[in-house]
Amino acid sequence: MRAGVRRIWHFPPLHHGARVLEIGSGAGDFARAARARGWKVDTLEPAVGDPTAEQWADAAPVQHYDAIFAWQVLEHVKEPLIVLRAIRRALVPGGYFVLSVPSARSLEAWVMRDRWEARHPGHYMEWTPGTLELLLLGCGFTRVRIMHQRIVKHVRGPWWWTLALGCVVAALRISSRITVVARP
Repeated sequence: MRAGVRRIWHFPPLHHGARVLEIGSGAGDFARAARARGWKVDTLEPAVGDPTAEQWADAAPVQHYDAIFAWQVLEHVKEPLIVLRAIRRALVPGGYFVLSVPSARSLEAWVMRDRWEARHPGHYMEWTPGTLELLLLGCGFTRVRIMHQRIVKHVRGPWWWTLALGCVVAALRISSRITVVARP
């Protein structure tokens, strides 16, 4: 497992044997870490531009998962409203939906403008903390917690400088990625 990835995951307090789904599992690093916690993991890996996530939404189980995770996925979904409503239905009462997306309100997006790496044809949506929170509340989530990650990319210098800059960026809520924990 890549050490740089481990620190940005958020693990909610789930019981041993919890049923979880990871949408956009990629190489499977998070799924392996979740299985190591004793969770029963299902994965869904839609290709960019593939309507798999939307198709899953049509057939999503009802109140089946204790948690659903989507790391850097929602910006690739053409119909996020459909998918988020299905995720809400698929969660058990008190379940967790944990996701991360690039933040269009980030310092990086502002500096890089059209060259920002999150602005490319495979991304259909740009998210800000506010728009994401409004959409989640509109899809039936009642508790939404937004966290600004302390990640600063493309900055060279001593480790203490990038760490300090990451803390400032997170405190100002202009980090390049946001992580959201939403509950029904």
